Order: sequence, then C-alpha cells, then structure tokens
Amino acid sequence: MDVETITLDEFYQAIIKTTGNGGLPFNAEQRQAVEHDLKLSPLWVVAGPGTGKTHTLTWLLFKRILVDGIEPSKIFLTTFTNKAAEELHSRLIQTKQQLVAVGLSQAESIDVSHILCGTLHSLASKIMEDMRYDKALRIRILEDEITQQFFIRKSRNPLIDIDDSAFWEFYNLWNKPFPPNKAKRSEMAAKLFNRITEGNIDINVLLQDTNNEILAQGYLAYIESLHEHHRTDLALLQKHLLEFLETDIGQQWVNTGLTVIVDEYQDTNPIQETIYFTLAKSSKDITVVGDDDQSLYRFRGATVDSLLYFDQACEHYLSVKPDPIYLHENRRSHPKIVEFVNQFIKHHPEMKDPNIRVRAPGKPEMTSNSPIQGDYPAVASILNREIRVAAEQTADLVKSLKENQLIEDYGQVAFLTYTTRESVQGIQQYTDALAQKGIPFYNPRNKQAHRDQLVQALIGALSHIVNPEENFDGLVARLPGAVVEYMQSCQFALSELIDSGKYPDLEAYLDNWVDDLAQQKFNQEKANYLAYKKGQNITLLSLLYRLIAFEPFATGLTGAEPAGRMKVVNVVLSEYESMYNEGRMRLKQLPDSSCAVEDWHLYNFYSIFVEGIHDGLSDPEDEAFQVQQGEVNIMTIHQSKGLEFEVAFVIRPDKQPFVSETNRLEELFLPYIDSPSLPEVGGLRDDSMRAAEDTIRLFFVAYSRAKRLLVLSGKFAGGRTGNTQKWQRILGFEPESGEIAAARDLKDKLGVQPV
Repeated sequence: MDVETITLDEFYQAIIKTTGNGGLPFNAEQRQAVEHDLKLSPLWVVAGPGTGKTHTLTWLLFKRILVDGIEPSKIFLTTFTNKAAEELHSRLIQTKQQLVAVGLSQAESIDVSHILCGTLHSLASKIMEDMRYDKALRIRILEDEITQQFFIRKSRNPLIDIDDSAFWEFYNLWNKPFPPNKAKRSEMAAKLFNRITEGNIDINVLLQDTNNEILAQGYLAYIESLHEHHRTDLALLQKHLLEFLETDIGQQWVNTGLTVIVDEYQDTNPIQETIYFTLAKSSKDITVVGDDDQSLYRFRGATVDSLLYFDQACEHYLSVKPDPIYLHENRRSHPKIVEFVNQFIKHHPEMKDPNIRVRAPGKPEMTSNSPIQGDYPAVASILNREIRVAAEQTADLVKSLKENQLIEDYGQVAFLTYTTRESVQGIQQYTDALAQKGIPFYNPRNKQAHRDQLVQALIGALSHIVNPEENFDGLVARLPGAVVEYMQSCQFALSELIDSGKYPDLEAYLDNWVDDLAQQKFNQEKANYLAYKKGQNITLLSLLYRLIAFEPFATGLTGAEPAGRMKVVNVVLSEYESMYNEGRMRLKQLPDSSCAVEDWHLYNFYSIFVEGIHDGLSDPEDEAFQVQQGEVNIMTIHQSKGLEFEVAFVIRPDKQPFVSETNRLEELFLPYIDSPSLPEVGGLRDDSMRAAEDTIRLFFVAYSRAKRLLVLSGKFAGGRTGNTQKWQRILGFEPESGEIAAARDLKDKLGVQPV
C-alpha cells in the first residue's frame, strides 16, 4: 500500500502532539538533520554520546516516508550490532504507534516490516534469498568464530598443517619458541581470512606477493571448501552481497533508487563501505550516523577512517559532497561528567595530529543539557597502592550507595573494564570484594564459564557416556595437554556430584550407559552408530538434553549466568554436530564382541568440541547484554556501548591495552586495501599510534556511560613517575610546564586525594 504524503508542517504538528508539551523534541541540530534535503547531498551526522542519535534517526526516517514519499521497501536501514538493530526496529514500531495514536491517519499505512532494517549480515542474507541469488541459496552460515574454526579444521585447510612458527610470527599472531597447536592455528587462520575479506583485498594481488602467497593459497582453499560444503561465513556474506549487486538483477534493483541509512558508521570496514555506496549509486541518497570518538571494533576489521573521510568517499563514489551536521548536546550525564569527558578526549597528542584526521573535522565539544544537576563530586576516584584495598573501598561505596538510598537497585550500577576475566591479572579482587560484602553481581563474560562446576560436571557426564573407560591415551592422535587436564577437571567435578549421594537418578542413568554402550548391536556389513534400543541414532545434543533433565542440572542451570553458559554450550555442540556426523558417534567392535565408540569420533569429540568449550565458552562480544536487575552488572567496555547507568565504575583503567595483533595486522594489510577513505599519509600513523587512539576511544566510551556518578578505581603507586604519567593519560590532562605531576596534582584535577 502506498503511503499518502503530508507537508512538513503537518508532520511537525503530529510530532508535537506526541510530546504533549507543545513543542518539538528536537534541538536546532537535530531539526536540521530531520529537515535535510537528501536530494541535494548525502548527510553526514556526527553524534556524541547521549546526544539523541537514535531519536533523531527515527524521526528523520519517518520524515523521509511521510513527507518525502519514499516507499518503506526502498529504505535500507542498517547498524553494526544485533543489539542496535533490535533497538532501531523497536523505535520504528513505537514511533508509528505514537503517530497513529495522535490521529495521523497516513501513519497507519506504513508497514514497518517492509523497511530493510537489521545488521548488514542479516540484510545481505535476506536480500539474496529474496532475489534468489544462487550463492545464497541452500547454504549454511558459520555464525561465529568458533564455528568458523571448526570448519577450518574439518576441511583440513592447508594452514592447519603449518607448524613453522615463522609463518605465524610474520603475521604477528605468534611469538613463542614452540609452534601453535591445531586449534590455535585454526583460530589464527580465521582471523587472517576475515581480514582479507573485510578489507576487500584482491586475492590475486596477494597471491603474487611471495610473502603472502601461502596465505592466499590457504584462503582460496577455504573458499573452495565452503563452496563444496554449501557454507559461507559472516565476512563472506558481505562479499556475496557485493557480487550480487554487480549482477544484472542486482543493478536493476539498485537503479530503482534506494535510501541508504547507516547507523554506527564509525565501525564500518572497507567492504561494507563499498556495499553502501554501491547501494546508493543510483539515488545518491545516503545518510551515515556515528561518532569517531566511539569507534571500538578495529579488531573486527572496522576502520574509523570510513566516518572521518566520508566526504572523500562521497566525492569518489557519487561525485558529490555531503552535508555535515554535529549533534553535541548531551542529555544523559551530569555537567561535571560531560566536562571530564570533553577534557579527556581532547588533550591527548594522538588526537590532535595536524597531518591526518583523527577526529571528525569541525567537531565541537559536547555541551550538557541533562536534567541531572547538583553541586556534588560527580566524578571521583578510588586509588590505592594495593588493588585489594581499592577493590574493598569500591565495594564499600557500592554498598553505601544502596544503604543510603542513592540508588534504588544494584542493577543501576555497572563495573566497566577492559577485561572481565576473574583472575589475578583481571578483576578477581573486585568480584571477591563484592562477594564478601554480600553484593550480588552478574559477570557473563568472566572467561571462567568453562570452569563452572556444573558445566564441568555436565561435560564429564557426556564424556562418561561415550567413553566410560575415560581413555585419552589410546586415541588415534595425541590430545592437547590442556584438553586432557580440562577433562580430568570435568571427571573430578562429576565424581564430586555422584559421591555426594544426593543425585541417585543421575548416578543410575550414567551407570546404565556403561552396559548400554557395551551391548550395542553391531552389524559387520554397515556403519554402526550409537543408538537407542529401538534403533534410532543417538546424537550428542539428545544426550545433552537428557542430562540436563536430571538434578542438579535441572535447577542449577536456570539463573541468568548459568543459563547463558548453557546457551553457549548448546551453540558449540550444535555447530559441532553440523560438521561432524550430525552428532552421531560411530561404533567399533572389541575383541570380546562388546562395543565402544570409534577412536576418531572420540578424538574429534575431545579435540574439537571439548577444546571449543575450553577456549570459547563465553558470550559473543556483540551479544545483546541483558542488564540484570538487583545485581551489579560487570561488562566489557565494548558491551557497554549504547547503554547508560546511573553509576559507572571504570575498573582498572591503569591496566590499559597495548599494541595488539589487530594493530599489527592492519599495518600489514594496509597496502593491499584500496579505499577512498584511507588517508594517503605514508608512515605518519604507525601501529603504536593507532593502538593509542583505540585505547583513548575505548575509555571515552566507558566514561560517557555514567549519568549521575563516574568513579575510576585502580592502582596508584604514590609519586612514581611511570605510574603518575599513566594516570595523567587516564584522567585526561598534561603535566604543567613539562614536569611530572605529583599526587597532589591528581588530587587537584580529580578532587579526590589518592590513598
């Protein structure tokens, strides 16, 4: 159904009715963005944290439909993460309902489901399926890193057999004297393959380079195996879409005129940039929204340059300059937090390079227009020579906030950190301090999920069913030592449950399996698989589901954190099954005519599935973080993107990341990437400088999550020069007169005397 258009004034009158206060919910810059005539030029919106980016984007989109007459089916609306895409879709539905509720009849005919809204990966899949593009039909997508690594090992990619450490060292992925094991090689191969795809690198150019010839051959073998097995991965899904857009049918669709709107554009990679401009080639109607200061996903191939040099890309692809608009009015945070965040992002020398854009050109400072006011220390620190003491003081403050009714719920508090691993080098002392004070917390990415006693007991139970003799040494190949040690821990966890005498049903079930396996029927003339007595094959997933029906699994895995762990166990096992005999376990016959699971199947079970659990049992980084009520939410800074909290503790900002493999890989592949958004500056920005930029942006995101109170908690080693310099960077100020600031200078800057 066509949507009847209305005038801009009628559109605004309807919006005013939805607010109920007689005014438009826009400031001057937001209104400028909504009213922008996209027939004249693309729109380049740079929006800082808390400036109403999604709010503006939603009204802009409805203006394009109701006033400009764009058909919903011609709108391509995309963002970076599933979490952000779900929020956008929810906003669209809510906004339509608001307009209908105030009597705007034209809004009733808008079918929001016709808008192409989602992540680029999901939209690529939908478009190619709807258009019946061959490469997207009847294929299964490798949905995550673990699945991709499973496939690389299953298909015996040539890189898996490279045990020469020098090869992996060349790509800055390995620096140990001994070669990586096969699991590590598959992980590193996946990173390299994704870099090639996401960088839109011409594989033929790479193939002709003697330094990269072996890698290029491995990549081509990977592509061939995917095609043979009717698979693809998330990065290649984008490549398939670009190939489709270059076909006759794809060109016809593009030429119908599409409105392209991209949210979180600061996290765009080179192949995505090419896709967006290809989609907008006919209409020249493209809007990008993002914030260069919040670019976090370089480790996934993203480059902030796509946003910083959007004007150059527009001129290259569309022969037109975009109109820049800056949203800078922060409505989230206390004015002192906004002042602190402004000071932090602008003072670093790396963010002020005169030879290259590190921040968006012409970008103003944020201004505060938050309803949260009051003359109190909205930015504070808890610093101590000993992390244990700082952690205890932090937990004391959290408890005090609740006891003094300054927060209603522990769920209003977030601990944001570079890594949520509960270890000595991570934040274990902070989680220990919370536990000692009786403060509940939620930490799904603690990197300890595989060590959960119930998870280990569950893996131990699966192993007992398929390998009751617990034989690891007699398999066809040697298992990695870490896997054997992990299985021993799982066996011990299971033994503790059984020995407690509390779970007789589980004990009886496992005991019966010893006889059931030995007495399996065996036919010499065909392949034999573990089966139930009625003859149907048993899969590992079916065994898992039966096991979790027994106590203590049935009730012990129902909380938010254990349920999340079980979800990942299920995902890993499902993907393992899809590649390895559909989860069936092939049998062999022993000399005494009893049966056992065949060695190769046991080896794969341990070396692929169990190792996948050991290495990867954690929520994906872009998984929609479910904020828990009643618990302090502990999350990575990446996870906190798009969220806000009444109180945010930034934990261990002194434990900052360093030059990583991501920065080095980007340096290595940069010469092979052809993009108008990559500045031609030679060696002006090396990997260490880009790593510093990434760190600054990471903590800018962390600091800007807080609404009422921002607290930095970490180690301060008195007047030590190195430690003081580090805290100067953390806090965002430079030494006066070139001298190293002492502890009292930190006190003056932050208003809190370090302990």
